[in-house]
Amino acid sequence: KEKNILSIDDINKFEELTHYHYHPYLLFLLYTGCRPGEALGLKKSDIIGNCAYIRRSVNIRHTITKGKNKNAIRIIPLCNKALSMIAIMEEKYPDSEYIFCSRNGQSFGNEQIAYNQLKLICKQNDITPISVYSLRHTFISRVQSQLNIAQLKKVVGHSNSMDTLSVYAHQTENLNKEIIDNLNKIF
Repeated sequence: KEKNILSIDDINKFEELTHYHYHPYLLFLLYTGCRPGEALGLKKSDIIGNCAYIRRSVNIRHTITKGKNKNAIRIIPLCNKALSMIAIMEEKYPDSEYIFCSRNGQSFGNEQIAYNQLKLICKQNDITPISVYSLRHTFISRVQSQLNIAQLKKVVGHSNSMDTLSVYAHQTENLNKEIIDNLNKIF
């Protein structure tokens, strides 16, 4: 099934909508390519410097697991925007063990509530309707031209045999321009 991804305009609109509880979590997914449950499972102790140590995941039944597969356990570098989403949550919920916690700060957040909030955000702000998992597709589609395939697989937790680009990468509005520019440089 084809997944929608966010356009640059959608991303710019989305970044401005700071009054939603799950906004930092949703943007973190966009900025890192994490699976939704991986981000929910992040504890403050998993952030060391500018890296996130992905050690667990929270599944749809609210059970903590080791993640989707052996490649899910990994270290991912965090861009400044991803770090700022963590900082927002740490400031808001200083006593929570989890970064993306529930509204009461006592436990990890809820993917279904985040998805419902995302649907509302998209509808109220004229943003392409997407799922929480589509933020991972958007990340991969946006960074595929900037990271080599080995780097991309490391960041998103894919094995060497996984065909990351054919499954997750979608054509962006700038991809054809980038290809033309590269071809022009070559010839």
